[in-house]
Amino acid sequence: MMAAAAASDSAENQSEVKPEGQSSPCGGCPRKQSGGSCPGKQGGGCGGCCKRRAAMMAAAAASDNAENQSEVKPEGQSSPCGGCPRKQSGGGCPGRQGGGCCKKQGGCSGCPGKQGGCCRNQGGSPCANCPGKQGGCCRSQGGSPCANCPGKQGGCCRSQGGSPCANCPNRNFCPSASANAGCPGIDSENRGMASACEGCPNRAFCMSNKIVVDPDLDIIKKKMETIKHKVLILSGKGGVGKSTLSSQLAYTIGRDEDIQIGLCDVDITGPSQPIIMGAENEPVHQSNTGITPVYVQDNLAVMSIGFLLEKQDESVIWRGPKKNGLIKHFLKDVEWGDLDLLLFDTPPGTSDEHLSIVQYLKGCDIDGAILISTPQEISIQDVRKEINFCKKVNMPILGIVENMSGFVCPSCKGESIIFPATNGGVKALCEEINVPFLGAIPLDPRIVNSCDVGEPFVDSYPESPASKRYIEISKKIKEMLNLN
Repeated sequence: MMAAAAASDSAENQSEVKPEGQSSPCGGCPRKQSGGSCPGKQGGGCGGCCKRRAAMMAAAAASDNAENQSEVKPEGQSSPCGGCPRKQSGGGCPGRQGGGCCKKQGGCSGCPGKQGGCCRNQGGSPCANCPGKQGGCCRSQGGSPCANCPGKQGGCCRSQGGSPCANCPNRNFCPSASANAGCPGIDSENRGMASACEGCPNRAFCMSNKIVVDPDLDIIKKKMETIKHKVLILSGKGGVGKSTLSSQLAYTIGRDEDIQIGLCDVDITGPSQPIIMGAENEPVHQSNTGITPVYVQDNLAVMSIGFLLEKQDESVIWRGPKKNGLIKHFLKDVEWGDLDLLLFDTPPGTSDEHLSIVQYLKGCDIDGAILISTPQEISIQDVRKEINFCKKVNMPILGIVENMSGFVCPSCKGESIIFPATNGGVKALCEEINVPFLGAIPLDPRIVNSCDVGEPFVDSYPESPASKRYIEISKKIKEMLNLN
């Protein structure tokens, strides 16, 4: 009302401004004095008539105050502004948004962004300054106070044992950070009813129906029960040989025909395994029980989005939710059968694919991750980020491999260093963080040839120093997982 009055006042005054020298500079102003001289006149016209403007503003404020006062009712009645702590007796309500009091417009009782007070009083945004806001309005995203929380690890961070909240940047205002010790977690059927829940400030929330648990997680857990060991191949940087290592480990470990092994390619936008495994253009078959992976050997199954593309050069331009859906599809609907080991070839970095695979396999006993890096410092710096990711999601690191560690001449079989380790390379990093150093694989040009034609390098070139390293690393992994 005040803004409207001011606008009306300005427009009316401007329409009344007359050329200098005319006898009625104030036109029909009700405060005009006889004699044609306005005591509030400023300059040559009435565009900024202070006396008239003051009168109009005072009238608007009085009207606004009267309107607010008329809404106040005794406590317990339904007036939306009654008892409002922001209601002022001397003027307009500072919570007004778009001409009406925010408390009048639907009330705050059902507002998903309400946190103690009316959020619309704070900047006009439903989530502005909301202490529970994490990227979006946490209370409107599945009903979980952990939605979009950067400290969230698969489920609520407090539900994964210990206290992963220690380094969470949202710990000061995260509702779950105040949970009691021994909290069963928001994914537990016993949430809110366990003995540890007594006196917990979040108990009412946990016992409400606001928590949504993905029903597919139980299906995935059931499907993974027939797979003894799950291992992720990770690196922080692209181009260091993740897919090559994944394929050659699968081939090398699979030389033991008593070991059933699977390779799942979760690099959605850059699938390499169909070509490396010699299965390009192979079809996948779907039955009533699910999708059958492609078998490149009797004991080696492979699954990749590359098998689902009509053309191998077709680009996959997907956002996170669609990528996550495909990864869930690989875990839930692919008939992996009874496996001793399932390897996951992941894309570089710590993004949607990595978070999804960890979240979906939560409760499925992931054995850990094998990291890979080249010797130079710029690659090792990115591996440090991957190490930090593993710590945050409580995933063990089985060891780190140094790839392209020297160059093997195909003729003389001699090795020479082409990527010198500035600060000791991967071996020094492993000693620093106390994780196993699995080995160093030299760069042999024939590895590229083997990958291009889809053949096992260790079978094609058994005399190469690189083949010997692949066999040594595979042996260490088999010993760690008791696959012998």
